[in-house]
Amino acid sequence: MTTRPARAKDEPGQSITDFLSDGGFVHLCATLADLLDAPVRLLDAQGREILATDDPTVTWRLADPGPNAAELAAERAFTVPMRAADRVIGWVHVGKSPATEGPLAGEIEQAIALIVDVADQVCERELELRARLRELSATQRLSALLAAAQSEDEVLGIALDSAIELLGLRAGSLVLFGDGDAGSGLAAQERDVEHRVSRNLSDEWLANPLPLSSGREFDKLALAGDIVAIADLQRDPRVQLKDRAKAEGLASALNAGMVFNGKPLGVIRLYGRQVREFTSAERRVLRTIAQHASVAIGQARLLRMQRRERLLQRQLALAGDVQRRMLPKSAPKSERLDLSASWEPSLELAGDFFDFIELDQTSRPEGQRRVGIVIGDVVGKGVAAALLMSHVRASLLAHVSRGVSPSDVLSAVNDDLCRDSMPNEFVTLWYGVVDPQNLELVYASAGHDPPLLLRQIEGSEPVPEGSEIEGADARALRSDGMLAGVLPGQSFGEQKLTLNVGDTLAMFTDGMTDARDFGDQRYGRARLVRSVYDSVRANAGISAPQLVKEVVWGVRRFAGLAKLPDDQTIVVLRVRP
Repeated sequence: MTTRPARAKDEPGQSITDFLSDGGFVHLCATLADLLDAPVRLLDAQGREILATDDPTVTWRLADPGPNAAELAAERAFTVPMRAADRVIGWVHVGKSPATEGPLAGEIEQAIALIVDVADQVCERELELRARLRELSATQRLSALLAAAQSEDEVLGIALDSAIELLGLRAGSLVLFGDGDAGSGLAAQERDVEHRVSRNLSDEWLANPLPLSSGREFDKLALAGDIVAIADLQRDPRVQLKDRAKAEGLASALNAGMVFNGKPLGVIRLYGRQVREFTSAERRVLRTIAQHASVAIGQARLLRMQRRERLLQRQLALAGDVQRRMLPKSAPKSERLDLSASWEPSLELAGDFFDFIELDQTSRPEGQRRVGIVIGDVVGKGVAAALLMSHVRASLLAHVSRGVSPSDVLSAVNDDLCRDSMPNEFVTLWYGVVDPQNLELVYASAGHDPPLLLRQIEGSEPVPEGSEIEGADARALRSDGMLAGVLPGQSFGEQKLTLNVGDTLAMFTDGMTDARDFGDQRYGRARLVRSVYDSVRANAGISAPQLVKEVVWGVRRFAGLAKLPDDQTIVVLRVRP
């Protein structure tokens, strides 16, 4: 026995000639003929006689002409069919003789049947080996081709062509589903599939909205993991397009689902031009191809998603860089005001922002000008919050340039926001103006956390650990005003106070106080106030940048390596002597 190349066309069955190599079985039949003194003919699947030869290069040949049916019937004592994969692949025809018609005729027939049975087993093993080799070859070839494929369509074409060629079929298509979960609810019509590649199928067949099977049963079974084999499309009761299949010249079908990481990708649909029973080996080959194609398609999509993700990350990084450039690089120079800030987004883009706005640029010399201080927090995080932050900042700068009071600025920004934003987009804002000449602070708030004012504490008694600091040496600068962007026409209460030498003003967003440790304990306002208080008490002459650094470091020590739950921004003002 030997392995022949796979058939390259859609044809039914095998023949004993597919398994003959050295002519040993043909010579065995000739030897039996001599022993029984009776014709013992080996016939192929089409009834042609196979003869032995003395030529070492051609060990057997087909008789030309061979015996006809009448001659075979006249001489026949008995015939034993040869089978492989439940198909008749030939016959051993034994003619009449004294031995085959004598008292040992039954034993002779039984012995030849046993010999044929052994030959059948050899052929069966040969078919199994052949199938395994074809499967291995298909796997290796398909893996190499898929690895070299440059696009998803190329992957699909390779998979479909490999399946048609290896299974000896004539036509097929490969359909893909959309991003939805196709396995849980296939549409009654084929509106959820895309014929990405097809071979030898008409446009009319591909464009038909009706599926081949009633209720899309074939697709459902394939996506559930079955290899769906339809030997005869005209006789299978599940087929609803019998006339259409006949007109297309399709007689049999074989379907396999493609699933990657539990998600249905599509179905490989193959068609034969003749009625055909598909073997388990052939089904296994298609399953292998479908699995490899699924992995290749899934990986191609993952790689495409990764490329998109990398591109998005680069775009976000660029956007984050632009956003950082919108923040002040340094504080305005002032003779009596020491200003500093820290801004750290939790994602690539932030909804927090702050700004230092130098006023009176035409009327006062540098160092003596009033300074506007703004800090804000857009509700939410990420891209949407960053875009809204840019809008709020632009609106605020436009209205500040008009020289109006903090309360009027916030009212104008609120009206702009109500007009241009969605109903669920809000901002908290605190805006104050400090005059270094008389140390007057005028401020207004739109729902922002009250800043901390720490009066000069040099010479005062320290506040013990665990005691409340606010109300003693520190107080919150509270001001009336709801969030900006809720309702148009809102007014925001304005407050005034005079700062003293050595005073500290700390403004921050809720990301500072909402930081949590690994035990999910919140940092809170009390800890932040204590951090500012302890730092100033330990060093009365501490600069604003150093104070910012120590307060931020205190939050970091508390939260450890935990991911920032929100953007964190703090602005500090210290009054110099």
